[in-house]
Amino acid sequence: MEEEYRYWLNLSSTTNRSVSVILSALSDLVKSYNDIASAALKDVPEILENVDVQLSKLWKDRALIKAAFTEDRARRIFALFDEQCVSVLQSSAEKDKIWTADSSEAEEFLTDCLAICNKWSDVCRALTEELWPEDERNRWTSGLVKAESTEKLRQRLDQIRTIKATVEEVADLLGSTLDKPHPSEVFMKIDNLNVGKGGDEVWTAAFRNFDQKMSRYDDVIAERLKKKFYNPTADSRQVC
Repeated sequence: MEEEYRYWLNLSSTTNRSVSVILSALSDLVKSYNDIASAALKDVPEILENVDVQLSKLWKDRALIKAAFTEDRARRIFALFDEQCVSVLQSSAEKDKIWTADSSEAEEFLTDCLAICNKWSDVCRALTEELWPEDERNRWTSGLVKAESTEKLRQRLDQIRTIKATVEEVADLLGSTLDKPHPSEVFMKIDNLNVGKGGDEVWTAAFRNFDQKMSRYDDVIAERLKKKFYNPTADSRQVC
């Protein structure tokens, strides 16, 4: 983000264009960008609210120097914040904490992460799909800016939540904790929030390993469910 600011700072010193309004808006965005890196996760959505306002001001001021500040440059700023959100979440996640921490602590972490992903996606959609395309004086014409990195991370977080819920449900059905090595241990050795190409491949391999380990409980679960719901005195097709 600082690089983007320096670009406009250099432009202001080498051309006659009046870019002071852009520099002012970018200065606020640089601060928010850096604040995201240092804030507690639960506070990041509020910072993104400020980014929403700052981007709106930037786009409004852009009308003064439309030729210089293109939609491609605006998209670059969206991409920088998208990457910053993901970077902060990745650096906040310890490899095994999601799986070994107290369940309420792990759930709080996942909830905070999802709130950030959802908030940034909402900002992108509200500005580039709803508000700016309707601005007759300064219309946005290049379509929705997709929060690609945070969306990939949101999907990964949803998968983690589903896996954790599945493990808990199976343990409840068995009436005990799962055998060691615990099936979810395969995820403790990898970077769970790496959503790059290499990270996707590692995650897929870990999930297949997990699925294979969980399959050992299929017959036991089926038998427990049969005993729990089957009424031997009733019709064989009837459950209690």
